[in-house]
Amino acid sequence: MSPAITIALVLLALLSTFAAGLELGHGHDRRAVKGLLLVNVVGLPALAWLLMHLTQPLPEVRQAVWLVALAPGGASAPLLARSAGGAPTTTGVSFVALCVTSAVLVPLGLAALELTLPGWPLVGVIIVQLTPLLTGAALARRVTVSARLPARLRTVGNVLLLVVITLLTIDRGPHLLTLGFSTLGVLASFVALSATAGAVAGRPRAPLSMLTLVRNLTLTLLVCETLEPGGVPTLVVASYGLLMYAAAGVLLLFARRVATDGNEAAANA
Repeated sequence: MSPAITIALVLLALLSTFAAGLELGHGHDRRAVKGLLLVNVVGLPALAWLLMHLTQPLPEVRQAVWLVALAPGGASAPLLARSAGGAPTTTGVSFVALCVTSAVLVPLGLAALELTLPGWPLVGVIIVQLTPLLTGAALARRVTVSARLPARLRTVGNVLLLVVITLLTIDRGPHLLTLGFSTLGVLASFVALSATAGAVAGRPRAPLSMLTLVRNLTLTLLVCETLEPGGVPTLVVASYGLLMYAAAGVLLLFARRVATDGNEAAANA
């Protein structure tokens, strides 16, 4: 992955989680959080197993998709969920819960594949991902933060998302064709399953869909690179990232269009 993409992804993650921390408060929707946990702990792994059983992909593709399925809590998920209309505290609490969950599920998934990996790198990634959120929450408790700041950070984050999608298309677009149409079909199917599973976890559907759609690819890539540096699973996960962010962009545009139409209908009523 090129340095430009790496920098853009790091900035996107920092803005997303820091802004979520600034808005973190009390009174989250426990039903929505429980629904997300149920979907990500039980639903998506089961769907991934079923998809692998039906499609019978290459072992490297199977490994990559299985790890992606077990790694919720992508760092850009809070930004996208909030941009899609998610409640601030529910979004933040959901992200923390899913991020921690991935540190438990991934080792279990590796064990199922008869693979081993030291636990400290996984825990380290989770700590790094949660630090900006906790920093933002601590800052908001100590000083008065303008309500406009998180919104401005999300605006910058949305611009960065467009940059990431563009750079990934340029960098990873040609590699998608080398994977073959059957592998692309498997990856696209799981992207669609992730978005759909989040939508049935509760309401509002679009933000919960974002929180499930955006996987913790940082954690997944770390595992793949540790097990097989520069191997096929790494390429598959990186290509999955392009499809995932493209789907997130489309979903965000759709959610905003629905919200705009709803506001216009209410104004004309």
